[in-house]
Amino acid sequence: MSPDFLLPAFLQQGDGTTAVFMLHGVGGGKEAWLDCLPEVARSGHQAIAWDMPGYGASPMIDPYSNSGLARSLERLIDHIGAKRNVLLGHSMGGMVAQEAVALFPEKIHGLILSGTSAAFGKPGGDWQQNFLNSRFAPLDAYVDDDGGDPLAWAFGALGMQDRARHLGTLYLNDIADVLRDAVDSRFEFVRYAESLAMSQPTFDPLARALAAPTTLVDDYLAELTLASVAQHQPNIVLLSVPFPGAVYAAFRIAQTIKKQYPDMVIALGGGFANTE
Repeated sequence: MSPDFLLPAFLQQGDGTTAVFMLHGVGGGKEAWLDCLPEVARSGHQAIAWDMPGYGASPMIDPYSNSGLARSLERLIDHIGAKRNVLLGHSMGGMVAQEAVALFPEKIHGLILSGTSAAFGKPGGDWQQNFLNSRFAPLDAYVDDDGGDPLAWAFGALGMQDRARHLGTLYLNDIADVLRDAVDSRFEFVRYAESLAMSQPTFDPLARALAAPTTLVDDYLAELTLASVAQHQPNIVLLSVPFPGAVYAAFRIAQTIKKQYPDMVIALGGGFANTE
């Protein structure tokens, strides 16, 4: 599937008819808004922070333009499906927000801009292209006399092992993108459905997710859970939840066990239970 049609990666907290979309600037990511997400959620709104396409876990788009970024934002807005949408854009995120208002004003009900401008640099495309050319020139000028390895400049003497890790990460990101688009939009390899439990003011988002029909990942987790219980035949099951990204899976495991073994005792512990 083309990256242009994949949903950007995002964090989500809170509930309500109004969604506040937090758009980071150059060099940022969805984690830049971690302190803001719970505050907006506590005010009774949905708080959404994305990885702009080409940043974090979001795939690159081609061509890379403000209009293309705005259209990616529109897909996220449609996916969230709130009654009212407010854009909070910082730096380059503010430029994307302004482009979104110009392209689909009927979907935007509020605009907050911080440290931004109406355009990147000077009007027209020549200034921007020259700026980018000056930044990429050192990379384009790299010459590998030993065999044409375009990644050698980035990894130096560490060589093959680091290159393998880099390429492996890219492949895993591609797999995660497909799973988010086709199976579960909350999918992450290490922080699955983290937004359902991180600094949430109420249990409602997690409760709704647990009451929803199961996904392919949920069904596979249920199979593994029942197989493990059948093998070990425990009297009590202890679930360790060290961080918010493990909460949803822990509750799904408990849900599966209680459905099959209603009298079995289940206990919850770990860092999340002790601190959150």
